Amino acid sequence: MNIVDRGAVRNYFMGKSQIMPIILMIVGIPLIFCMGIGIILIIIGAVMYFKNKNDFANEDKVDEVTKLEIENAKDRALKKFNLLQEQVSIIDPISISGPADQPNSPTAALLARQSNSILSNKTLKKALGDKNDDPIYVAKIGSDSKLRYTLVNITTYLFGESQLYIYYSNVDITTGKVFSEGTYEYFYKDIEAISTSQDTRKIFNIKEKKYDKVVYEYVAIYTGGCYYSASLGARKEDAPSKLETQITAMKNLIRDKKMV
Repeated sequence: MNIVDRGAVRNYFMGKSQIMPIILMIVGIPLIFCMGIGIILIIIGAVMYFKNKNDFANEDKVDEVTKLEIENAKDRALKKFNLLQEQVSIIDPISISGPADQPNSPTAALLARQSNSILSNKTLKKALGDKNDDPIYVAKIGSDSKLRYTLVNITTYLFGESQLYIYYSNVDITTGKVFSEGTYEYFYKDIEAISTSQDTRKIFNIKEKKYDKVVYEYVAIYTGGCYYSASLGARKEDAPSKLETQITAMKNLIRDKKMV
């Protein structure tokens, strides 16, 4: 897999100003016949403009880095539980991912004070800065109508002979930073129920200048009065659901193990 430019992924969500190269080109136009100064300014502005455009990851690259983080989470899960792959191979590991909650941070507090208005890319960049690695949740609807987000909650399910192992991590894909993680272990015989749920919200579509309805989907495992809930992702209201395709194998295995 190619090395992913995290800065380019960050720019996909946050944007990057093209004001300076445009100003240089505009200023250069009336100076074209002034000892070549105008031509130089136009060339510099054009070079800056196209370089900035190349600093943006496309949607495929954003998806690529998300898949990379999911694979990394599988490796971390085995290490956290001190397990070998052979010990949890009853069925293949299941990884699900969805939007993660934004943790508290100085930057989050700053942006929260402006939550009564729609945040522009300029506001985001000013608040974040190029060196700020505070995890900030930004969602963007792509040209393929797919919702992508900077903070991803990844849950990995590993299936042993008698136990279900769950590892979760919240990752900022623009930096690769794991800002929270944890583990759960359940005996199959103690699992009382598996439930799914949906939550519909509105996300502002910057490109189309309107709000779109987005459905967030969750799966929860209940045992002994406690439960663990994980995000299955978010989709536009008219997109197909992942609920059944993602968790059918897990449901069937747990059902079979409880019958033994």
